Amino acid sequence: MLKNKIRRIINALGYDIHKINSQPGTLFQIDEWFNKRYSEAQAQTGMALTDNDLRRERHFVLNYLLFNVNLNSGDVCEAGCWQGLSAYQIASFIKKQDIDVVFHIFDSF
Repeated sequence: MLKNKIRRIINALGYDIHKINSQPGTLFQIDEWFNKRYSEAQAQTGMALTDNDLRRERHFVLNYLLFNVNLNSGDVCEAGCWQGLSAYQIASFIKKQDIDVVFHIFDSF
């Protein structure tokens, strides 16, 4: 009943409701390259059981930022590493790209 009422209100405003497919709509959910790297990092750092969409999205951005930054122009550092999930991804990227930089990791504990 409520669904029909909402539909009538939306239609009265000049809009239509369209059903979309059930495939996830965000890149971090469907990007196979990222999900493979992220799953590997989670397994290596023991963080797979604490996964959530917000953290996954942040790490998606991190992985794509790495491709768009010139890492050959200085040292790389991470401030706040907790259990090393992002540090693992950064170090893996540096190693796979064979970039000659020093990677510093700082934590407050």
